[in-house]
Amino acid sequence: MPASFWPQIDLLQGHTLHTVARAKPFTVTRVTNGEIEVRVHDGGKTRILYRKDLEPYWQKLVKAGVLSVTDLKTVYKFNSSLAAALLAACNGVTATTNPITLLYQQPPHKTSS
Repeated sequence: MPASFWPQIDLLQGHTLHTVARAKPFTVTRVTNGEIEVRVHDGGKTRILYRKDLEPYWQKLVKAGVLSVTDLKTVYKFNSSLAAALLAACNGVTATTNPITLLYQQPPHKTSS
């Protein structure tokens, strides 16, 4: 199992992502060791998502290979679409819509020849 997804999240700082189902743009404006700050383009609001909240979902996704938006809504009542998009931006993750589901497949290991 990958140790942490946080280094991947850190690389998203300054990038614009889109929500999985509606493709609404948001920009990752700041990543610290404990949180992610994003600016939603529609309305310009700033949202904060916490590492301590996201990390268990990443671990569940990696372990089970699947994570639903319903799972995310147990913590993220309003920011579940942002959380899903952030997780979907990580290596090995793909997303489907209707319903929103994240799928994880371990990237193949490089072998030396």
